[in-house]
Parts: sequence; C-alpha cells; structure tokens
Amino acid sequence: MALTPSYLQSCTDGIEKDFQDLVTEILVDMADRIAHAGSMTSTTEYLNEKLRVLSLQQKYINQALAKLLNKSEADIEKLMEESTYKSTRETMANLEAHGYDTSGLEFADQILKSTNVAKGELQNLTRTTGQLATSKMTQLYDQAYLQVASGAYSYDQAVTNAVKKLAKEGLDEVTYPTGTTRSVEAAVRVAVRTSVAQNALQCEEDMLDEMDVNLVEVSSHLGARPSHAVWQGKVYWRKYPEKNYDNFYEATGYGTPTGLGGYNCRHQFYAFFGDDDEQTYHHIDETLNEKYYKMEQQQRAYERKMRKWDREEKVLKAGGQDTTEAQRWKSYYKGKLNSLVKNSDGFLKRDYSAEKAWSGYKQRHDLQTYGTIKPKNGTAAKQVSYSFLKNTSKNAIAMAQPYTTYERYIKNTLPKILQANNTGSKSDWIKILEQNNFKSEYKVTRTPEILKSYGIDTDIILTLSNLAYILSRHSSEYSLDTYLQMKSTIEDYDLLLSGNQSGNRDFRFYRLFTEEGETNPYGIEVVIDRQVSSTMEFVVHLNYIGKKKNKAQKLYRKLMNDSHLIDTKK
Repeated sequence: MALTPSYLQSCTDGIEKDFQDLVTEILVDMADRIAHAGSMTSTTEYLNEKLRVLSLQQKYINQALAKLLNKSEADIEKLMEESTYKSTRETMANLEAHGYDTSGLEFADQILKSTNVAKGELQNLTRTTGQLATSKMTQLYDQAYLQVASGAYSYDQAVTNAVKKLAKEGLDEVTYPTGTTRSVEAAVRVAVRTSVAQNALQCEEDMLDEMDVNLVEVSSHLGARPSHAVWQGKVYWRKYPEKNYDNFYEATGYGTPTGLGGYNCRHQFYAFFGDDDEQTYHHIDETLNEKYYKMEQQQRAYERKMRKWDREEKVLKAGGQDTTEAQRWKSYYKGKLNSLVKNSDGFLKRDYSAEKAWSGYKQRHDLQTYGTIKPKNGTAAKQVSYSFLKNTSKNAIAMAQPYTTYERYIKNTLPKILQANNTGSKSDWIKILEQNNFKSEYKVTRTPEILKSYGIDTDIILTLSNLAYILSRHSSEYSLDTYLQMKSTIEDYDLLLSGNQSGNRDFRFYRLFTEEGETNPYGIEVVIDRQVSSTMEFVVHLNYIGKKKNKAQKLYRKLMNDSHLIDTKK
C-alpha cells in the first residue's frame, strides 16, 4: 500500500522540530551575547569585542549544527527504510495475490539514492543556517556600534534595539533559485517530506514497470491543495489507454515540481487491477475539499503566528527585555486557534508541538561561561554564564545519559511517562520519548536458534519509532509488565509462527502467563520483521490477550492449528 497522506503529514515531525529548536536556540544565544557584550566606546574596542564574540558564537554554532546534522542523517536513513517498507509491503502482497512473481524485486539502490539526496538537502540547509546566523549577528553588532558612535543612542538603548530587531526578524529565510523563500524549519520539512514521498513513488513505479501493470489508483485526502483536488482519488492508465480512464502523467503532472509527488505533496499512487479490484480511495467533492483546505491553511497560519511570538518571547527574555507584548499575542492566537478547531466539525486537531518555537529540552552544546566580559558600568570583570542555564529544567539536566537496556528504560522511565501521557498519535509519542531520552533503538534479545534454518541469526531491535507506534495504540490499556515481557516471550515462547505477509520475513511469538492464584492465563504476542536493506529483525507489534472468557487460551489453541506454526515448547 502506498504511504498514506497522514503518514506523509507527520513523518518529518521529528527532524523538522530538531531544526526548529536549534534555530530558536541560536537566536536565544545571540540575544544573550548581545545583552552581555563588552564596551563599544571606541572603534578598537568595538572591533576586538566583535571579533571575540563572533568567534565564540561561530564555535558554538558549528558544534550545534554538526551534532544536529549527524542525528538528522541517521534519522533520514531510518525514515527511508521505514517508509519504503510501508509503501512496498502491501503492494507486493497485492501483486502476488493477482498472480505476479515479485521474487526479483529489489529496492536497495533506490533507497540509497533517495537517502543521499535527502542528506544532501539537509547538509545544504545546515550550512545555510550557519551562514544566516553569522550574517545576522554581524549586522546587529554593526548596527549597535553605529548607533552608539553617532551619539543618537546610549549603549543600553542600542542593545535594546538590537535585541528587539533580532526577536522580531529572527534568522533570514532560505531563498531558492525561483525566488521562493521559506523559514529554515519549513525548508527542512519540504525537503524531507518530498524525498520520502518521491522515494516511495519511485519504488512503486519500478514495481509496476517490472510487473507491466498499466492501471494505477491515486490516493485522496480532505484538505488537498485545490490544484491537486481535481485529480485525486481516481484511476488512471500509465502505458496505454484503457476504458474511460485518463492519462496518468497528463492528468496529475507526475514528475513535475507542482504535480503529484512534487514539492510537499502527500499523494501517492499504486497498482489497480481493473475489474478484479476495488478502489481504496475515492474522489472528494472539490467544493467540500476547498472548505477544509482553507481551514487547514488557517490552522497552519495561526500555528506560525504562535511560534513567532513564542520565539520572540524567548529571545527578548534572553536579552533582558520586556516580554508582555509577546505573551499577549501568543494568548490572542491561541484563542483564535481554539475557536477554529472547535468549529471544524472534528476535522482539525491541535498539534501542540507546532505551536511552540522551542521544546525546552535541548541543552546548550557549550555549557561553559562566555569568559571574562567587561561590564557596562566599568566595575571589576566577572564571569557571565548563559541565562539559559538558570531556566533549564532540573529533570532535563538529570536525563543526561540514556539507559543502556530497554528493560531499564521501561522500569525506570516509562511509568512516569505513562502517568503524564496516556493518549496521542505516533508522532506525539516520538516527541515524548525523545524528550525523555529514549535512544533511537535498543537490543531486546537475539533471534532463537531455530530461526537459523531460515537463514536468520541476528539481533532483535526495539526502535523509538516502533515503540511510539505501540504506545499510540495501547498506552492506556497495557500494563508495564506487558512491555517488560517482550524479551521473555521471544526467548521462552510457547508458540513460534512464520508470518503470513507475502514477500516478507516476519515471525510471531506467543506465550501464556499465569499470575499467582489465577487459573486462566493471559497471553503476550510479539511480532518481528526485517526491514528493507537491514540485517536485523525489529519488534513491529506487541499484543496483550486478556484472560477473561479464556481468550488467551482460545487463541493458543487456534494458533496450534495454524499452518504457519514453526515450533511449540508447550
């Protein structure tokens, strides 16, 4: 099945938020440096101070950007593998169900190509972010000096002007060759989402070409941009005319920047098998779609306003300025957003992370003091530390090191997380786990000896993404023991079954557990799968089967007679 519009909407959230956080961090750092700058009473003092501060700032920015780029590139690799797996798995099964042989299909080269393209985009944007920050700092320093040197402003007034200008303008936007401009985080979102979507589409197209499939179905979603609403949710022919269907490439503009699969597009296409098939998506009334498109665009506009004023508040605070106006505007747009969501007939949902410019969990990459700075009043030199440290949550600092095993994390941290959060989408849970220092992945155990006969002898991994998926479905119903029993279910399974997903190697482990004093057992099921281009197996699902009405025992008896049963220990 092609990637869903909702998946493409949220798959970039983590990377986008990381860049958004860093941009705000850089602005806060700049405001702090300006507010604590040394004397500018002479040209020599000004040039020396400018050189010193810019040098310190450049070092900080380089360290921060290098760290972010390293994390983002790792996230890109995982995202490409995950999205390819999602987009090809069901299509391959559908092809096989219609008599096609998919055994020769391979996507490793395409994944590598798309991953490198996305990495290149991020490298360029990272470099641009550093250049924009240095340019802005130089501009503000020069402005402050000229205002003081002219005698029109006092030193304090010049600093206030510089901080307010920084808070209002932020970093300059990224400019494209076409003249289009975007904020850094918006540019990241567009680049990554487009790369993920185009990679999935190319894999889909390669499969259809290899299998000589002519018809395709295009996905649809409420709130599509009007130019895309015209062709979404319909069936088209690709290679030769068939029935009354339109030409896929001419109708959708596939392959062009503004067509299907173009910049920021969330539509996908996949094989359609004519009279033997049934459409998954359908065309949405264009007038209705436009109504919801305008709602969604208004929500995005309010979210941008809230981020703008949230960022201004943080920058002004770091620069020692009054934040009353920023707080008032934040409250105003929050009210507008609440009203919009309330009157959207359930279509819109609040995305709280999109309303903040900075998560607050990021820590400075150079937590040392600036060094000796000459105070404005000429008194003895003193050490001035980052104001950020005064406001950093004790809990955020305490969580400096991730747990080394998933079991320790489940025992020590997950209870606190579940106590504070019991609902949310997968993207919400990804943010929560990241903020609570969950590593990108943990080893759960090793694949059982018996799977060597299937050519599988590797580690079984629990990723942040997969745990977030499990929590999004079951956080309010599963006990802590369910998560802890993942390992023992795999190692001491009662039943082991091969998966029934065509073309993929997945396995199911099932184990019964009986609590002390109870007669009816409950069951735990763990499903593992090997992702595309990976040598390891990953936990992709965790299921709890209750003891009421003997459900767990009934499932056990049913699985005992399943044709996919490999082994039983009970």
